Parts: sequence; C-alpha cells; structure tokens
Amino acid sequence: MTETSNTPSPAAFEEVVRTARKFRSYYGHVSGLRLDREAPGEAWTRLPYRPVFVGYADIGVLHGGVVTAMLDETCGMAVQLALDGF
Repeated sequence: MTETSNTPSPAAFEEVVRTARKFRSYYGHVSGLRLDREAPGEAWTRLPYRPVFVGYADIGVLHGGVVTAMLDETCGMAVQLALDGF
C-alpha cells in the first residue's frame, strides 16, 4: 500500500488560507482577531488589546470569555487549514 501526502500544493494551500480568512465568525471580524501565520493544520492569531475586553477593571485582566472566543476562533481556522478550507 502506498501512502499519499495530505499536504496540499502551495497554490492549493494559498486558496485554503484565503478561504479561512474570508469565512470567519462575526465575532472574529468585529473583535479584530488577525491570522498572523498559518501552516497546514496550524493557525497563529493575534487579538489587539481593547479596554472593552477587560473583565477585571482593577487589574486590567482580560475577561475569560474573550480568551475562550479567541481560542475557539483560532482552532476553527486551524481545522480549516488542515482540511479543505470549508
């Protein structure tokens, strides 16, 4: 039995990246979440700090829901990048 690679060609992967950037949640867009780096099955994101994300005003710590939503969105993009972008 011959193993075949599941790694898409560079051109096909760029299409998957474009799809992952386009088909995101509304939260991903309005929060400012950015896909900084990608590889098949990997997504590295950044979320710019905003005062509205603070859960504890006394110390400036982000609300756990913001962190969870960022993780959820990032993992969703990683899955898209591991599969076919949809």
